[in-house]
Amino acid sequence: MSRVWLVILLFFSCNLTFSQEREAIIQQRIEFISEQLEDEEVDLTDLFTVLNERFDHPINLNNTTVEELSELNLLTEIQINELFLHIKRFGKFMTIYELQTLQYWDMETISLVLPFVKVTDRFDQLHISLKEAIKRGKFEWYGRYQRIIEQKKGYWAQGDSSLQGTNSYYHGNPDRYYTRFRFSYRTNLSVGITAEKDPGEQFFRGANKQGFDFYSGHIFYKGGKYLRSFAIGDYQIQVGQGLNIWSGHALGKSADVTNVKKSANPLRPYTSVDESRFMRGAALDLGDERLALTLFASHKSVDGSVQYIDTITYSGSDYDSYISSINMSGLHR
Repeated sequence: MSRVWLVILLFFSCNLTFSQEREAIIQQRIEFISEQLEDEEVDLTDLFTVLNERFDHPINLNNTTVEELSELNLLTEIQINELFLHIKRFGKFMTIYELQTLQYWDMETISLVLPFVKVTDRFDQLHISLKEAIKRGKFEWYGRYQRIIEQKKGYWAQGDSSLQGTNSYYHGNPDRYYTRFRFSYRTNLSVGITAEKDPGEQFFRGANKQGFDFYSGHIFYKGGKYLRSFAIGDYQIQVGQGLNIWSGHALGKSADVTNVKKSANPLRPYTSVDESRFMRGAALDLGDERLALTLFASHKSVDGSVQYIDTITYSGSDYDSYISSINMSGLHR
């Protein structure tokens, strides 16, 4: 009996050690990427999801795309182009150690990407049935609770009716609730729903009778021959270097002068809780090696700061209003 308990203890110890090592690796990469970015206000939830997925299913360097490598945010455009140029000149990689022969891939770069890539001649199965995808897929559920111990002024004197009509009074409790349920098969299929309640917002009462203040859901598919990907629900579009449209954060921009061009991922599912920088509707990405067509439609409300002007002397009306800026805090308290 003691041997059985010893085996069980060793099993959980090994799993705990592996989990800690995995988290340490991903956390180190996220810190590295954060240091390289000029924009400090970066939502790293999507990045963590990508690295976590690629840790389980590494990218095959002999059968990949620019978009897949760019998603890691660990490689510059020059390094990615050099990899494809090497394959074009000398053929597919025989071993991962060949990366050392690339001029712009130093040991630091190789160490950063090594847990998320592999080299093999055995390609993943491109077409599988929905039943097989569900069988091989992964179900995930995350829950998080946060609360600041020190009470803020907005929660004081709740019985004072004079404060309840002002912006200084928070009608909800100071708790933050976050939950996410998601099913995914590699990076080809993703179905999920995310919900969040911010501190100070009401929960299943008052202005928030529907429960959480923010809900997000999506259905996403990627990997067809001509149907590259499609999304229903919440998604992000990244095209045109941000001059045309670039929803989400520009993770490809850094202080490195050789990496001025941002790495785009035309269509991706949205799984974060930023309530502004995403689209809600449907999108379709079609194309082949020579031609690409991205169609999308989106409609959703966005918070704005309203400014009022006294226009009685000009138009005869008392006040006129306009939107001065977009409010990206996501707070409704």
